[in-house]
Amino acid sequence: MERLANKWVVGCVTRLPQPKLYSEYAGTTQILVVNNGSSPTYKEIIYAVGKEAQYFVYDNNSCTGECGLYKQIIWANLTDVGCAMKKCRYYDQRDLKFSHFMVCVYKYAGEVEDIKPYEKGAVCSRCKPKGRCVRRQCEQIPKHVKGTGKEHLNTKIAT
Repeated sequence: MERLANKWVVGCVTRLPQPKLYSEYAGTTQILVVNNGSSPTYKEIIYAVGKEAQYFVYDNNSCTGECGLYKQIIWANLTDVGCAMKKCRYYDQRDLKFSHFMVCVYKYAGEVEDIKPYEKGAVCSRCKPKGRCVRRQCEQIPKHVKGTGKEHLNTKIAT
């Protein structure tokens, strides 16, 4: 996923790849964030997207303000994720300026407008029997890791 994110962000394009035109992006969803200020960190950008949660109304699956990016990243069926960032230059009038582009690509089962992105309930209450709860998300236990502790945190996110 990171390779796909990097492949797209290097072009400094202000639109996302369409899987019908770019087949390697089939089965994925992406987010694009453009920051015209100083160079942000991934944590700052993800935090900003997370702040959109205040506008998401779970009961009717709607937004009372801007929450489109948030709704894209909260789907329970998201698994792998990879992000990439690049400083891109552009011209405003005749002045050379810079923006920071971040693209994240997610493996994705697809958003359905009438279906809620997750089920209400206790955190990690729906983890699979051979899973564990890490950072408030279900994770499949890799075959090479014993126990259910936090021995290995850099694995796929599982639903």
